[in-house]
Amino acid sequence: MRNDGSEVSVARWRRSCRTLSAIWVLSRCRNYERVCATRRHRFRHALVNVIAEVLNGMQRLRTRVAKLGMMSDTDFDEIASWEESPLASLFDVALFSCYEGVAKPEPAFYQLATQRLGVDPRRCIYAGDGTRDEHVGAREMGMSPVLVTWSLESEAPERIPVLAQGCDAVVRYPGDVMVLLDNDNTAYTDE
Repeated sequence: MRNDGSEVSVARWRRSCRTLSAIWVLSRCRNYERVCATRRHRFRHALVNVIAEVLNGMQRLRTRVAKLGMMSDTDFDEIASWEESPLASLFDVALFSCYEGVAKPEPAFYQLATQRLGVDPRRCIYAGDGTRDEHVGAREMGMSPVLVTWSLESEAPERIPVLAQGCDAVVRYPGDVMVLLDNDNTAYTDE
C-alpha cells in the first residue's frame, strides 16, 4: 500500500526490493559515490548525445503525428538530465515510472499516457524494444505494438524473432514508424 492509500503491484514491489538491495550493497562499497557519479554521467551522456538515426527519425516523426508520448521504466538518476536532451522537446508527454509509481506492462501506465495525451489507445502505435513485456501491455490496452530493433541488434539479437511475434510491425529505429503512417495516412493522425 502506498502513502496515498493506493495499491502497489507485486511486480513493482519486487523491483523496489531489488533496487533497495542494490543500494544497500553499493552503500557498503568504498567507491559508492564514484559508482553513482559514473552512472549519472553515463545516462546524461546518452540523453544529451542521442544517436543521429534516433534523433533525426524522431524529429521527422514529430512533424507527422498529432501527439507523441513516451513511457519509460526508469529511476531518478537515469533521467536527471532529461530536460537537457534534444528528445525532451519532441514529446507532448513524457512519463517516467519513478515519478508515476507504475511501470510497464501495468495497464495504469498506458492509461495514464493516453489520458495525458488525450487520445484513444486504439488509435495509438506503441513502439519499443520489448523489455518488460511492454508490447503485451500495449496490446491489452488496444494499442498497435511495434518492435524497435536497433538496441536489440547488438545486445540480444536472438530475442528479435521472439518479440516480433507479438507485434504488428518491426522497425529498426523509433522514427521508422513513419513507414506505417505512410501505408495508412489517417490511422494515427488527426486528419
